[in-house]
Amino acid sequence: MTGARRIAGLMLVACVFILDGYDINAMALAAPRLEEPLGLRPDQFGWVFSALLIGLGAGSALIGPLGDRLGRRPLIVFGCLAIACATLGTATATSLHGFFVWRMLTGLGLGAALPNCSALSAELAPENKRATIMVLVSAGISGGALIAGVSAPNLVALGGWPALFVAPGLFAALVAIALGFVLTKEPDKA
Repeated sequence: MTGARRIAGLMLVACVFILDGYDINAMALAAPRLEEPLGLRPDQFGWVFSALLIGLGAGSALIGPLGDRLGRRPLIVFGCLAIACATLGTATATSLHGFFVWRMLTGLGLGAALPNCSALSAELAPENKRATIMVLVSAGISGGALIAGVSAPNLVALGGWPALFVAPGLFAALVAIALGFVLTKEPDKA
């Protein structure tokens, strides 16, 4: 893998971590905006807030390890496509049950992708910079949380509460496509 392709791969893997940080906060940002249009109060969302983390844990334990057998690329791309579909699906939810299911499916996609992103970032990094690069890539989680908080008012102004899920859903789809092109094969060891 060329140096430019390796850097692009690391940047795209960081984008998956950004998606995680954003998604962890998205439902909490949307819940206060759902009472008027859907009649759902924020205090009803306890399980919905947990659904992403339940899915993330299950996906990490059950799907993530398949990257060792099937390769990191397919699991990361599949995970990002699942995140895209489920996050876009969240924008269509109208009930607590619907939000719970879509958030859990989003978590499963993240669980498939994130462990493989961590492993891939280690594989793509030069040996003498491995720890530094892994820290920088995983810092995307904090960046995603920041982006969610800062962008929420503008997204809601543009498209109402569904925009809080449409924007990251489209971003996840673009990341999946880009990863499909950049990670054309498993990386050579640095």
